[in-house]
Amino acid sequence: YFHYFDPECSSKRREKNYALLSPVLPPGMSRFVLQWGARPSDLDIYLLSPHQDPNSPACEVNYRRKQCHSGSVHLDKDDVNGHGPETITIQRFNPGQYVLRIDEYRGNPNRPSWDISHALVTYYAPHLGAVQYSVAQNGFTDGDVWYVMAVDGMTRNPTEC
Repeated sequence: YFHYFDPECSSKRREKNYALLSPVLPPGMSRFVLQWGARPSDLDIYLLSPHQDPNSPACEVNYRRKQCHSGSVHLDKDDVNGHGPETITIQRFNPGQYVLRIDEYRGNPNRPSWDISHALVTYYAPHLGAVQYSVAQNGFTDGDVWYVMAVDGMTRNPTEC
């Protein structure tokens, strides 16, 4: 719960809300922040990241592999108790497409929980500000996977999956 003051200076009580803050990022960096409701208890953020050498395979950052490419892409926070946030930061971009997806950890692909998850991804980039994607409105789901966006490594601009 939190309290706030209205213009008449009286105190009001509200239900618990979550406010996400992201530090100002220097030019060239970006951040993805995933948040969701109480259920399901765990969603996981994945980012497929192109290698600096186009002939080398891409690397996927997630809760098992927390960084790629000499630390240029890394998982900052993995939340397992609901609500999030989970965050991935790109320190330096490589040419190519960065693809972001969200998985329902231990989800049932035949009965996913997307409709009750209220999942939301915010992409922070200095040249864009904050761009939000909602599971109910953006990208597409396939079972217990939500394909959210791709980000061009040259322009750093996102496109919906």
